Amino acid sequence: MAVMTKAERVKFLKERMSGLGGSDAAALMGENPWMSPMEVYVSKTQQPDPDDDDDLNPKMEWGNIHEANILKRYQHVTGIKVRRRSKQLRSAKHPFMVAHVDGLGLPDGLKKPDRVVEAKCVFSGRFKAAPSKYYEIPEEKRRLYWGDSGTDQVPYHYLLQAMHYMIVTGLRLCDFAVLFEGWDFRVYHLQYDERLATTMIALEEQFWNDYVIEREPPPPDKSESCQKAIDALNRSKEKKGVLDFESLPQEQQQAMIKMIEDDLTYKEDIKSLNDERKENQAALKLALGGHSEVNLPDGSRAVYSGGTPAQIINWHRVLQDIHEDYGMSVSDLNDIVQDRTTRSLRPLQLRTYPPPKGGKDGDY
Repeated sequence: MAVMTKAERVKFLKERMSGLGGSDAAALMGENPWMSPMEVYVSKTQQPDPDDDDDLNPKMEWGNIHEANILKRYQHVTGIKVRRRSKQLRSAKHPFMVAHVDGLGLPDGLKKPDRVVEAKCVFSGRFKAAPSKYYEIPEEKRRLYWGDSGTDQVPYHYLLQAMHYMIVTGLRLCDFAVLFEGWDFRVYHLQYDERLATTMIALEEQFWNDYVIEREPPPPDKSESCQKAIDALNRSKEKKGVLDFESLPQEQQQAMIKMIEDDLTYKEDIKSLNDERKENQAALKLALGGHSEVNLPDGSRAVYSGGTPAQIINWHRVLQDIHEDYGMSVSDLNDIVQDRTTRSLRPLQLRTYPPPKGGKDGDY
């Protein structure tokens, strides 16, 4: 997506509220690492602030800037002409599904595009599999990785984004043109999957009708995205001080009492487990006798670290003293910091390593 002016951004944000997009689809499937279903709900039901640019971090901004060059490179490498798209597309059959695609691919000899083309700028090689190593990555981690150029080995949340775009456009192919670390260019080819598309359509339709249309928040989850979305949702409501518990329906009263009781139980369980863990760590330290590593019979290793002093600074007291003694020298300030610095032991940390399989670390 190209860099937008403020007016274009206002229009884009309003359009985005009118349906579910590619990133939303991955979130609803539980596969978007950065977005929760709750955040999707808030983005569709709360009036957006055009000055809020939280979703335009520097990496995304530079990705938008590089988009045109990435698509030009794609045209040069594949010979497929790209028609840029700036307008929102909507599915005629499923109007709750929308898309902002980067472009549509038009191979030689065709009068109409036959594929969606998406440009991606990946600044880190962390999730770039080594050549021919994609299927050696454990399956639970593989969902985040890019494989070899020319394959369909893309992170699963991008596969879902591509599938959503193919549903909206009616096309059955989607290419990803990806620039890694500013120099490594790769192209990935994905095809339409009827079974997956059917699942996604049903899930998106249910979310749109049950939550967005009804203005009923979806079940919360543990993600940071969900917590921030709930905060944003609460900020949009009028502050009313103390909640009038008696005004709630009986069912909501019982649910709230249970949530509060459960929270207190979790807090007590955590405290109890922490106490038990401290006792176990003390026994481990004693058994280790100063050693930091032990080799186990199955060939695995357990490595222990910690026990070194950590500094804890009471910054509240430091600032309070600065306020009271305004104008002091840097050396005096350093003396105050040192006087109020205490030391505590870090908890013992355990890392386990499975038996070696004959491969080298870092192959992924």
